[in-house]
Amino acid sequence: MAITNGYATLAEIKARLSIDPADTQDDAMLEACVEAASRQIDKFTGTRFFTAGSQERFFTALDPLRCIIDDATAITAIVQDLQANRTYTDTVDLGDVDLMPDNAVQLGLPYQQLAIVPDSPKTFITDRRGIKVTGTFGYAASAPPAVKQACLLLAAAMFRRKDAPFGIAGGGEVGQAIQLAAMDPTARLLLSPFRRLAVVDLV
Repeated sequence: MAITNGYATLAEIKARLSIDPADTQDDAMLEACVEAASRQIDKFTGTRFFTAGSQERFFTALDPLRCIIDDATAITAIVQDLQANRTYTDTVDLGDVDLMPDNAVQLGLPYQQLAIVPDSPKTFITDRRGIKVTGTFGYAASAPPAVKQACLLLAAAMFRRKDAPFGIAGGGEVGQAIQLAAMDPTARLLLSPFRRLAVVDLV
């Protein structure tokens, strides 16, 4: 198999595990571990570190001046459903909106919020799913170094688990067994800055 939207390569995980590049016996399992670790990272952080072309997504504005969106690298269109009937006909010009946070591109951050500019007469409708946004979604087009390292840690732990089917690593001698953690604490530390806080829809 091949790795789909993985945050590390087969060569990188083999190097992490000190496996000879010429040894291909476990390649399929290693690729599966990298892909599984990558999806675990997506779930833990609430975002993804790849992009998949232009998409339409729907959001609920917090108030008439701001709308939190999924991580995005580019926004190309914003349309509102003023009739609350799922017909999005009211265009919000990009010039009426600041993509937040400020200086996101320079800081290597995604856009996470739309904010109406101070001198615009435009406002957001606050009905549920009232905003349709077209853009390229994802934290980044490729994984930041911290995410790559977390992926390698998790994938390596998954691969080693084949030698510890009941979650215990080590020999049978007293004091030698080690309980495997749910998630490597270093991976959790590396990923914590990328976590998105969930926005609870109370409507």
